[in-house]
Amino acid sequence: GEDCFHEFTKYGDMYGMEYLSIHAFPTSTTDFRSTVDKINDVGSTIFVLLMDLSFAKRFLSSVYYLGMLKTGTQLLGTSAIATPSLWSDFNKDDVRHIMKGLITVQNSPKLFYELPQGKNFVSLINHLPPTITIGPEGNEICSNATDSVGTALYYFEGICVGYSDLLSITADQIDPKTMMTYEAVFAYAKAADQLIKSNVDVNGINIHSYLANSTI
Repeated sequence: GEDCFHEFTKYGDMYGMEYLSIHAFPTSTTDFRSTVDKINDVGSTIFVLLMDLSFAKRFLSSVYYLGMLKTGTQLLGTSAIATPSLWSDFNKDDVRHIMKGLITVQNSPKLFYELPQGKNFVSLINHLPPTITIGPEGNEICSNATDSVGTALYYFEGICVGYSDLLSITADQIDPKTMMTYEAVFAYAKAADQLIKSNVDVNGINIHSYLANSTI
């Protein structure tokens, strides 16, 4: 929830979104009365739910009976709650009232490859040197590139990973999450590099803090 919140508010601030109220809950919370009272006081009608499935089930059922989900209310949720399991335990007479204002969004990274940034990523992939070359007799020759301590980058236990110099990669051959993986690795490496240069311990907390407060 916290990571989603930082990402959501980053783009919300970019587009001038106004937040009437923001609420965070311990996962064990069962009483939402004070939260509903605060929401009603500020007049919110659009709610963004950044929570997991089990918490969302408890939250939606509770706030409905507390009178928060009125006509004209709009709920926006993530793909984490886009499942019939969300409403399967609701009272069958109330489920349509609880769910009528809910819209969930699903991330579709594959669509990104149709945008200029995605096309540029595919182009960059194709301009990388091949990790497998084909010899004169048709045999595969693996790249002998190593890291700074001499560990092979592309060869492990008899297996060469990567792609051939005869292969031209197209967008439909790239897993939709490949670009995100590249970005995550580079972001982590950048964070670790900056922490080391600043004589700060490289651990999960410090890396998370750096990434949450930096533009890479």
